[in-house]
Amino acid sequence: MAVLMVAAFSCSKDDEASKDDDVPDPPGTMSKTIDNSRHSIGYAPYSYLEFGSAKVYISNSSNLFTENCEIADVGQVKGLGNIKNIPNGGWSTSASATVNTGYVVRLNDGSYGRIFISNITTGTFMERTCITCTTYIEQIKYIAQTKYQYPFVP
Repeated sequence: MAVLMVAAFSCSKDDEASKDDDVPDPPGTMSKTIDNSRHSIGYAPYSYLEFGSAKVYISNSSNLFTENCEIADVGQVKGLGNIKNIPNGGWSTSASATVNTGYVVRLNDGSYGRIFISNITTGTFMERTCITCTTYIEQIKYIAQTKYQYPFVP
């Protein structure tokens, strides 16, 4: 009887990978490190993830913010391949950047991308107080290691 229960459990587990399973990165996966450093206050960071005409940045408050798209947090996952569906809700122009978390990006044209953050580290950088100023302030630098894919078709 114990053998039958194990077999039944194994069959149901094989039907679909969960967020906790090790799933390989899908074809077309790109890796990129992004950070919030920029040349002066009021300007967007130099590094971002690009999804066609849309961009995703990390902010000075360790949030992801978007340009020409919306983002939805899909929760803790083991990797990009574990993001398998388009969320029904939770869309916003920003989301908290969290390690081992997946996100889906919805572009204005109706296409989608997906993001996985594997690590976030912090440091500092000096930032000009304005584009023509010679004074600087120290800022916290957030550095996110990401994997992403565009387009994402579930």
